[in-house]
Amino acid sequence: MPPAASNGGSNAQEDKKKSGRGKKGGDKSQEDIDAKISEIIVEGPTGAGGQVKMEVDYSETVAKKIPEARALVQADKSKLPEALEVLTSLEKQTRSGGDAHSTGKVLVAVAQLCFECGDWRALNENVITLSKKRSQLKAAVAKMVQQCYEYVKEGKLPSRKVELELIETLRQVRIQN
Repeated sequence: MPPAASNGGSNAQEDKKKSGRGKKGGDKSQEDIDAKISEIIVEGPTGAGGQVKMEVDYSETVAKKIPEARALVQADKSKLPEALEVLTSLEKQTRSGGDAHSTGKVLVAVAQLCFECGDWRALNENVITLSKKRSQLKAAVAKMVQQCYEYVKEGKLPSRKVELELIETLRQVRIQN
């Protein structure tokens, strides 16, 4: 068999593949599919690190709402429930949008506000409640737990009883995750 004949056969097969792709929607859609498959193979179906990829960036909203919640509490500590309401609403938005960074900031802000107001019951309840939310981002919960751990580690809590209650709360979060 002459070498030209074997080259001609392989070129014809390549031409068939190209023309076949053209009939199915063009090279661009096939390239998109190939790119997505490669991405899933490299990063997994949920993105790098096993986290859901961010769908919406709420960093600007978070940068506005957290200081507003802080201002409410600084003006009057009895306004903690209103401030927490603002932050839990924001938490739902950021969690639903898959923005782990912003969700983490919100969860840490909730813990900080409860700590600053000295409302230990609210701190424990919010740590548990926020960690149990549906589709809660583990990285965000880890930031909140880390913040609470700092309070224990640095001895910033007013009594041993409060410290032990917070430690037990953090254990419960660890067990469920």
